[in-house]
Amino acid sequence: MLKRIASIGITGIIFMSVLTGCSYVGKFFSETYYVKIAGQGDNIGDASEYTLKGFKENGEEKTIRFSINNNKSIAEGKYVKITADEDKEANKKTPNKITLINKYEVVKSEDVPQKIKEKLK
Repeated sequence: MLKRIASIGITGIIFMSVLTGCSYVGKFFSETYYVKIAGQGDNIGDASEYTLKGFKENGEEKTIRFSINNNKSIAEGKYVKITADEDKEANKKTPNKITLINKYEVVKSEDVPQKIKEKLK
C-alpha cells in the first residue's frame, strides 16, 4: 500500500513538472528588444498603438508594433523592454517587423545597454 501511494505521488510530481515546464518553453525562444517611446501612439478604440524601432542587444533592428490600454499609457521618452517570439505566425508575415509580443516592461535608462541607447536617440 505504501509503495502504491509513493508511486502515485511521484507520478503526480512528474506530471506537474512537465506541465509547468511546458509553460516556460516559449520563454526560451523569445527575443528581447528595447524601444524608446516617441509620442502618445495612435488611439485605436480604448488603446494606444505604438510603432517604433526596436533593437536587440546584438544591435539587430526591427520595427515593433504593440498596443496598450489607454489607462496605462507610457510617458514619452521612457524605455520599454519587449519580449517577443519571432517564430509566431503573426511575426513571420512581415519581415523585420514584430507585431505579436509576449510582454512589455518599462525599464530605467540605466537598465538599457549603452549601445542600444545610442541607437534609440
